[in-house]
Amino acid sequence: MLGFSPTPSSAKSETLLMQGLAVLLLPLGLLIVWKAARALRRLQKYEFENTTGGGVVQFETFEGSRKHVGKKARAGCALQFGVSLIIFAILIFIAYPLR
Repeated sequence: MLGFSPTPSSAKSETLLMQGLAVLLLPLGLLIVWKAARALRRLQKYEFENTTGGGVVQFETFEGSRKHVGKKARAGCALQFGVSLIIFAILIFIAYPLR
């Protein structure tokens, strides 16, 4: 036979390897989501405290506004990446159940 036919021991080791990967990815994803949510919360608090009567967020300098926009974008990307890691870990747990 030319193809690869997994033996029971190699299938078991593959399952354990994938489960181990999922066990590492799940807390990493949770940590990233937690830190990104905290960063977004701090940025929202800043916006709330520095909003003028007209509904405009006030910054001291133009560079300050650019930094704020960059931080908000990075926190949003980090949040999405963390959620993606959590979903990927859950899919690994589903695809490679322990028997």
